[in-house]
Amino acid sequence: MQKRGVSVHVVSGDDDGAVQSLASKLSIPGRNVRSRSSPADKKDYIQTLLATSIDRKKPVVVFCGDGTNDAVALA
Repeated sequence: MQKRGVSVHVVSGDDDGAVQSLASKLSIPGRNVRSRSSPADKKDYIQTLLATSIDRKKPVVVFCGDGTNDAVALA
């Protein structure tokens, strides 16, 4: 995805070591990685991404979650 110009982010409630290891394996830049995030933190992160415009276009954000604690961010 990154080779196609898609900005990839990881926002996880997991511990920093596991999240950083995953991000490193996937070559996701550290500025796009958040660990120990609460559901509210995830929602806020997504809202920040949506508020960032490039070329005055509203960005498209795709969120993948694996648990009920991701419901707030998905909403």
